[in-house]
Parts: sequence; C-alpha cells; structure tokens
Amino acid sequence: MGQLAFEIIRVDTLELCIWLHTQLQPGEDEWVDACKQIEATVKSNGSDIGRMRALIVTDGGAPSAGQRQYLFSEVLGQRKLPSAVVTCEINNPFKRAVIALITMTNSGLKAFGPEQAAEALRYLGVTDFNAVLNTLSQMQPQIAEVKTLQTIRAAVKTA
Repeated sequence: MGQLAFEIIRVDTLELCIWLHTQLQPGEDEWVDACKQIEATVKSNGSDIGRMRALIVTDGGAPSAGQRQYLFSEVLGQRKLPSAVVTCEINNPFKRAVIALITMTNSGLKAFGPEQAAEALRYLGVTDFNAVLNTLSQMQPQIAEVKTLQTIRAAVKTA
C-alpha cells in the first residue's frame, strides 16, 4: 500500500489537484505519477496554470527535496501554485519548518488544521466542499488510513 493518493478534479471553475498523504514520504513512483497527471493537465490547458489549485491533506508525510524540485522546476516551471495544506500536524515544530521550507518555493502555500478545512478551500477559491470531501473519501482506500481526513469528517458532522 502506498503513501500517496492523487486526483485532479474540476470543481467550480478550477482544476483542483488533491494530494492525500499518510505520515510517510511518498514513494518516487507515486510522486512521478502524480506529477505526470499535473503535466498532462497543464498541457491540455495550453500551459496555463491560472485556474489550477492544490489541496494537500496529510498526516505529516511530505515530498523529499528532490520530489519538490521536480514538481516546482520541471512540472510547474517555477510558477507559483496556490496551495492549502490541511494537517493534524499543524503544531508540530518540525512539520511547520517543512511547510516554511516549501513556502520558499511556493509563496502561495498556506497551512490549516483539519477543523479549518472549509477555510482552506475558501482560500483556494473552492466553494463545493462536498465534491472535495467525496473525492477524498474515494481516494482514502488507496492508501493507509489518513487521520487528518477522519478529523475533517468529524468536524463536518459537528458543524
């Protein structure tokens, strides 16, 4: 079982790249497969990433420096991609440092706790929370259980 599930969905007028991570770093094959999907989407949009956004739901797993380099340099060509990270590890100092490091290459990245998932989607300009939650639920069986997603679901039920 892998460490990463990835989908691109059209929601509202956006192409939303949804990354679902366990607590471990994604494997190289998983990462390359996700990046190839992004490349194909960018190519089909005439290399325009203006309507593309990224939502990362993670238990703390993050790409390696090489994986980040590949995404930001090779796939996105140093262009910034508005991104929201939703994680239960939001208060972990090490994970905050990783998020700060990624922000150096993608200044459009912001981090949120799972109870702030709706706020994260608003930051990205996404209004169809149910479509995103349904997609995440469909992605979950592909990898080990992601506790952050469970916490998001629980927060939605109590809202």
